[in-house]
Amino acid sequence: MTLVTPTSREQLQEMEPILTMVEESMGFIPTSMLTMGHWPELLETFGAFAGNILNNGEVDTSLKQLIAFVVSNSAGCRYCQAHTSHTAAKRGVSVEKINAAFQFESSDLFDDAERAALRVAFHAGAIPNTVEPTHMEVLNEHYSD
Repeated sequence: MTLVTPTSREQLQEMEPILTMVEESMGFIPTSMLTMGHWPELLETFGAFAGNILNNGEVDTSLKQLIAFVVSNSAGCRYCQAHTSHTAAKRGVSVEKINAAFQFESSDLFDDAERAALRVAFHAGAIPNTVEPTHMEVLNEHYSD
């Protein structure tokens, strides 16, 4: 149940490119985005920020969604978990891999690079300073700064 009434898409015609990008990526427009519509500059900034993270860089978009799913879980955000797991599936992550995301350390579905990324994601989502230097050293074996 939302406590702030979301704006309608029709009220956000100037934000249509962002909303279309989100809808194409996720398959729907999250209520949170429509709620941000009360402050269009926030919606625009958030949309650009999230779009750059998810659609650019060297990390595969499906892994980015798994990272978001693991962070959401360790942070305790069920709303985000629902969205990130759905979008992971939409981006080609198998249901088996999504279901095993929290057994990434032991599951054969994950390679060493994925384990390194998900390990940092898990710790960062729970309590950021529990990411240890060794976690980052292993991550840096697979990814650049």
